[in-house]
Amino acid sequence: MVPGLAESYYVNTTCGCYVFKLRTNATWQDGQPVTAEDVKFTFEKIVPFYTNFGTLYFPNTTVTIVNSTTVIIKPGVFLPGAQLQLFAAPDTTPILPKHILDGQDFLKSSF
Repeated sequence: MVPGLAESYYVNTTCGCYVFKLRTNATWQDGQPVTAEDVKFTFEKIVPFYTNFGTLYFPNTTVTIVNSTTVIIKPGVFLPGAQLQLFAAPDTTPILPKHILDGQDFLKSSF
């Protein structure tokens, strides 16, 4: 998510979580804005299906929406060195559009 989708982030070592502020001008290919709902959807509905990525680095992750452009991601296991590298790599942390994939079998979606 950083530096592409997020304009800034903060690592809170006290709570073992990450706070991301999303870019306000980020949009999907259909023009809809990328929002905190998309991040929450991705981490709660999609990431658990990626065996290596989800189960090793983000088990039991919760995402709290602060507002439409701010999220708090709290993994069940806090591994800031590895997790920050994964957040920075767009091919390993693909945020997906909730408004397109919600309610679909994302593995069979034409998206």
